[in-house]
Amino acid sequence: MKLVRPIITILSLIIVLCCVNSKGIMYNNTPPESKDDSVVIARSYEDEIYPIVTPASMKEKEKFNKLSDTYWIDISIEEQKITLYEGSKEIISGSVVTGYKDKYDTPKGRYKIYNLESGKVLTGFNLDDSQYESYVDFWMPFYKNYGIHDAQWRDSFGGDIYTYDGSHGCVNTEYDVVKTIFYYSDIGTIVYIH
Repeated sequence: MKLVRPIITILSLIIVLCCVNSKGIMYNNTPPESKDDSVVIARSYEDEIYPIVTPASMKEKEKFNKLSDTYWIDISIEEQKITLYEGSKEIISGSVVTGYKDKYDTPKGRYKIYNLESGKVLTGFNLDDSQYESYVDFWMPFYKNYGIHDAQWRDSFGGDIYTYDGSHGCVNTEYDVVKTIFYYSDIGTIVYIH
């Protein structure tokens, strides 16, 4: 019996270490790593590998503001605004349309971009169960099938559009703004949604 407890403790430690990355973020599943461990291989939502996130808070936002050389993305659902920062310095800001309120809400929290893709067809289902396909030039998923992307089919962004013509949960962003964010971002860029 004395030998069983240390073995269980060691096995528990191994399991935890396999599911936590170098930044202390725990994953539902071990994220795939590249052979040189310097780049996380792009994941799609079919892989079911996503970070477990905790609710975002103003304290976290203040912590990001203190960073001097890190790019991060702030998305305000209430203001329908996206801003790219380098530490506390604003790089670019613009209007967005987030998830259709109370139907396809954009998830709030702290996430990380897990892929960057140019030229992507997004697919999914509408409220009436019909399928949609939408081509985007810039795709930056941050959690499951939620991501930041352009929406060339939209004539306007911001305001209260998300309350009557919102997205399927993604962050539809003005073309020039998302293009800039795409080029400044990398896998691992923090996305803070509140």
